[in-house]
Amino acid sequence: VFSKSLRAETTNKYFRTEFKKEVDKAEKSRRISLFLKAIYFMNLIGLLCGQIYVSRKQSRGDYQCKSITVIIKDEVWEDSVVQVPGKDIEKMVIIYPYFNGHY
Repeated sequence: VFSKSLRAETTNKYFRTEFKKEVDKAEKSRRISLFLKAIYFMNLIGLLCGQIYVSRKQSRGDYQCKSITVIIKDEVWEDSVVQVPGKDIEKMVIIYPYFNGHY
């Protein structure tokens, strides 16, 4: 029905629009997202390395105290109930200053 020239004219692209801003925003957003993921990953690795380091030193006994000094004020606990492993429950008098010392 239409001539070839009319059909060619109606299908030609006269307007060429480039949406650089939208493509640039998407690319920028993608770069920021990758950067943040990299920072989070590096943070995770750093924290895990620190935790492993401290855990290994703790297992070797580096952060444990070598001795404890106990000083208890003079008190006496009468009629205390004590159960020593492997024995029955018995009542005894506990004199706290006997436990003072350097352990």
